[in-house]
Amino acid sequence: MLQEKINYKQPTDRKVDVYDILNDGGGECPCCGTTIKPYKVGITPKMVRELQWLVSNCGAVKHGQVIPGDAVAVDISKAPQDIKDSRTVSKLRFFGLVERKSRLTELGKEVEIQGHWRPTGKGIKFLLGLIKVHKTATVFRNDVIALGGEKVYCASISVKDGQVDDV
Repeated sequence: MLQEKINYKQPTDRKVDVYDILNDGGGECPCCGTTIKPYKVGITPKMVRELQWLVSNCGAVKHGQVIPGDAVAVDISKAPQDIKDSRTVSKLRFFGLVERKSRLTELGKEVEIQGHWRPTGKGIKFLLGLIKVHKTATVFRNDVIALGGEKVYCASISVKDGQVDDV
């Protein structure tokens, strides 16, 4: 019996194909045929306000000193109503400015605790104007595939026509 040889792609080849497709703005998945598309996230003044609230409530600032290692996760349900309503604090993680609180299960698996966020050292430095971060992140399935735009200081972020711009 004569069998036709089928050329299957290796998983690593498919990852490269998907990455190329996402970099081109989206298209058809080489594995399953569905349409895949990345999306861009920009840092907004609302997000800066959320970061500011997190930093002021996380315990990293004491008596005029900033100690990023002392930052603890803060429960967003205790935030002012505008922060609870905005639901964009999670997008700050794409820029490395916050991280979710997590715990270990009995089996040793790390699971995230919903609604509890902690500013990172990078987030605190950004808020204090000590470092710049990229304006936008290109994201696919909650994974950052690229950081883009120019780097900006926290104080220079404003919104004009839905876009993040320097002031």
